[in-house]
Amino acid sequence: MSWLFPKDTEALNRIAREKAERESPYGRFKVNYLHPARDIVVGLLNDALEFDYTDVLWIFFFLGVVVSSMYLLYRCVRPRVVKGIYHFRGIHVIRPEAVMPGSPLKPGSSIPDYMVEVLQPGILRDTFMGYGMRIDEVLVMPMHVFASACSGDSVTLKGRTTLNLPLHVIESRRCNDIAYSLLDSMTWSKLGTKKATVLPTVDRSVPVTIFGREGTAAGYATKSVIPHVLNFSGSTLPGYSGSAYVSNGSAYGMHIGVAMDGNIGVSLESIRHEISTLIKGEKRRNPSNMFASNSYEDLSGLPKSKPKWTSKQAAIDASEEDLFDQYNEDPASRSKSFEDWLKGEASLTKELFDSFNDMSITQLESVINLAKNSVAEKKAVSKIYKTHGPDSFAKVLQVQEEDEEEQTESDVLAWCVSQITELRKEVSELKLRMENTGKPKQSQPKAFPCDKCSKSFASKLALVMHKVTKHTEGESAFPADHQVTEKLKPASFLGKTSPSMRRSNKGSNNTSATSVPGVASTSDMKSLSKTKPSPSQLSQYLEVLVQTISGLKAELQQ
Repeated sequence: MSWLFPKDTEALNRIAREKAERESPYGRFKVNYLHPARDIVVGLLNDALEFDYTDVLWIFFFLGVVVSSMYLLYRCVRPRVVKGIYHFRGIHVIRPEAVMPGSPLKPGSSIPDYMVEVLQPGILRDTFMGYGMRIDEVLVMPMHVFASACSGDSVTLKGRTTLNLPLHVIESRRCNDIAYSLLDSMTWSKLGTKKATVLPTVDRSVPVTIFGREGTAAGYATKSVIPHVLNFSGSTLPGYSGSAYVSNGSAYGMHIGVAMDGNIGVSLESIRHEISTLIKGEKRRNPSNMFASNSYEDLSGLPKSKPKWTSKQAAIDASEEDLFDQYNEDPASRSKSFEDWLKGEASLTKELFDSFNDMSITQLESVINLAKNSVAEKKAVSKIYKTHGPDSFAKVLQVQEEDEEEQTESDVLAWCVSQITELRKEVSELKLRMENTGKPKQSQPKAFPCDKCSKSFASKLALVMHKVTKHTEGESAFPADHQVTEKLKPASFLGKTSPSMRRSNKGSNNTSATSVPGVASTSDMKSLSKTKPSPSQLSQYLEVLVQTISGLKAELQQ
């Protein structure tokens, strides 16, 4: 009968299968859980398609505005609240930079064209960190500015345009807070930055100006006792790190921060000299003298003397790193530079030299042999040879330089022999002098004493010369000149005169010399007979004169 009612048969079979499925465990789970869940999802989708989303969008927009307003209010109010709390607690200076009296900040000036702003890149906005400067083709900036602005390996620089650049920096060995990064000329052209004109560092104070977002400040830049570091007397604020000390439009130094209660910077002449030694072809690293890290707290104990460092101070080789660590750990090296300390360690001390002088010839020869053995042991040097080609590798060879070693030993031996020979000659000469030189003779008393002093002389001529030179008398040797003069009455020389002579005297000139009453000299009146010497006295004087002349001639001939 199934062929007569085919549709009814299929319906009956389907009903039978569904009944069997409902009776099975899976069928019961499907009917009881899956089908109702499907109906719920389909109903929700139908409701969502029929719902109006305009109200929901307005709700989300309102929530965003409220959250943004609260965040901006927090950022604006928090600094003022913190400042008020600090002021209430008695804390008035809370900025990490140094604001100096007499150096006000003047707003409204732009930075020089050889400076760029260093920014930390962000999602919505960039954060300002400090400044950098162009010296030749190198970007110079403080290391703490780069560390703060570096996001991964990239830093944002803002000049005429803003560029996000991956920078590879080289840390300075003259100052532990300076970093260098070499940029190409195309990058500098996009930034619109020119090369800075660097002024030489001088010993006197230089009036400079510093630039920043808060304004400009003026002060004086002076060399400090630390090599390559400048003291700045002007005011700064946070964000001024990396700004240039500008004098007459040229760069004199770079601001790096605060030490104790003052601002400090770095000499740009020293930076330029270090750049020339670091990035000039394949020239070896040859930076100059470093100063110890984090040594600002020791500035108060340094002597107040005139700084004598230069921008081209002697360099420290990379092979001297261990010695430089010893120099930093040595407390006696505070008053010495690294070069002086190194020379003092390598030089020959006085105690060692005195010990060589006290040695005998046999001991000196043993020292020479010991030195020869030490030289021979140290002559074996290691040299690295690197081959060229696709399979290049490095070889380390032990090379024995025999010719140079023999030449050095012969030179040392010849020098030691010559020194020993000279010492022998000197000793023999000293012995000969000691033998020829007897006891010193005792001085005999001299036979011609001076009657006017306690000296005595070996010859009469010496006594006469002593009296002539040492015991001189006045111009007049006549006792009568020392007597008291008496005023005599005017009278004629020949007694009474005739009347004619009296009349002639009246008519003569009153100013004539004969009319002035004169005073007779006692030496002329009483000692005329003593002015003429006797022949015996003349002969004695001539003998003394002849002896004196002959003695002077003998001395001149000798």
